[in-house]
Amino acid sequence: MPVTRGIVPGGAVDAPIPTGPFTTSAGGPYLVSTGAVVPAATSKITVSMLVTFNSVNSNYYMNLFSFANASENFRIYAGGNRKLFYTVLDDTGAVVSNSGVRTGAFITFDTPQLLTFSLDLSNKLTIANNTNGLLSGYVLTAGSGAMATDLKFYSLRNPAGSMQLEGAVEYIKVWFGQSTTDGSEPAATPDIEITGPKTAINPHIWKQGADAV
Repeated sequence: MPVTRGIVPGGAVDAPIPTGPFTTSAGGPYLVSTGAVVPAATSKITVSMLVTFNSVNSNYYMNLFSFANASENFRIYAGGNRKLFYTVLDDTGAVVSNSGVRTGAFITFDTPQLLTFSLDLSNKLTIANNTNGLLSGYVLTAGSGAMATDLKFYSLRNPAGSMQLEGAVEYIKVWFGQSTTDGSEPAATPDIEITGPKTAINPHIWKQGADAV
């Protein structure tokens, strides 16, 4: 089973960690955690994804990930115009950052790229495309300084069941309590790590929708 360290009930840490991409289609797969994942008093989250976006997608928008309850508290999604969109809410529901378009043509189609999204509620949101050498930072409005703790994790499709990402995914990693400002991944062991190939992702406890092929 792919690695889901310390988060998913019944999850296992593989040794070695499986590697290799899995492919997604209009029907899936996508990921939904079985419960809330954000620890108490979390002010920093980093998500890193090694992903390929297909140039021909059924959906104009493609969800990379969302931490959500009734609202999407921290979400990143991509548009067919190669721009990234984001929203950040703190645990009071206050919007500390929200953007329709601020990152320009940030992704490339049909080629693997390493994307890192690093949130520090006391400072800023850093978005990096490490493959294309792009780095942007967005200062946040002051808020409570903590994320809600009832947030589930969604990836490759949004909580409403749309914005399916079609392409290939090598891995998705999440760190709680860790952030960087240079686009790098934190040095600590990820709290969540989900990998391919298809033989690893299809039986995953969080996997929903069509099997990877």
